[in-house]
This record gives sequence, structure tokens and C-alpha cells, in this order.
Amino acid sequence: MSNGYEIRLELLKMAKDFLDQEYQAKLDAAKRQAELSGLPLAIPPQYTIDDIAVKASELNRFVNQKN
Repeated sequence: MSNGYEIRLELLKMAKDFLDQEYQAKLDAAKRQAELSGLPLAIPPQYTIDDIAVKASELNRFVNQKN
């Protein structure tokens, strides 16, 4: 059985993975847009540590939700 620290670590990992995938999708879309429009690539802003904490908190609320 996992202790509280291990659970929090897993939530942080899940949140980071989620934000990595979201960022990659935004970057891919920006690249396609730049190719189609001929304009320079507008790189989307990278997420922050605070963004990871917020997403982990959202995941934690979901996990702890009763029905």
C-alpha cells in the first residue's frame, strides 16, 4: 500500500505528464499554423511549477470525490 508521500508524488507525475501532452499538442498546432500561414512560429508558453501543483490538486480532488 502506498503512503501519502508516494501518492502525492504519483499525482505530481500524472499532472506533469498531462501538461506535457497538452503543451505538445499546442506546439504541434502552432507549427501547423505557421506552416499554413507562412508566418513565424509562435511558441506557446511553457507551463510552470504552479501549473503542475494546480493540476495535481485537481486530480487529487477527483480521486477523493465521493460518487
